[in-house]
Formats: sequence, C-alpha cells, structure tokens
Amino acid sequence: MQPLIDVIDIYYTRFQIDFGFIDAKQFAGLENSQARSGIKLNFHFNAALTTVNIAKVMQLSNPLTKENSFSMALANSCFIIP
Repeated sequence: MQPLIDVIDIYYTRFQIDFGFIDAKQFAGLENSQARSGIKLNFHFNAALTTVNIAKVMQLSNPLTKENSFSMALANSCFIIP
C-alpha cells in the first residue's frame, strides 16, 4: 500500500496535466484542427500544448505575475498587443 503523501502527489500531478489539456482546448485551439493525416494532427496537438507551456513559462518568469497561480485566461489578456 502506498503512503498517503504518494497518493496526494499522484493526484496533484494528474490534475496539473488535466488543467494543461483544458487550457489547450479552451485557449490554444487544441480541438480546432481539420487535418486528417496523423503527422499533421500530431503537429497540431504539439503546437497547442506547447503554446500553453510557453505561456506558463512567460508568466512564471514575469516578476509581477510570478506569485499568481497560472491561468491561461490571464495570460491571454496580458499578452494581447493592442
């Protein structure tokens, strides 16, 4: 039987992965591909998930938003050029 802290770590990691997919679906166009080829779909999925990861790195590297938890909605509003 696994210790309780291991179970908590596993669920924490699972939810972090899940939030990445949710952000990719809502803000990075993960589901907006019309490609049929496996190679093209693979590229599209990687591009959408990479966009979320880059936004997360940009938010964590900014001293003004470093303390906040990551939100793709916040990143969307901060990085839009008027």
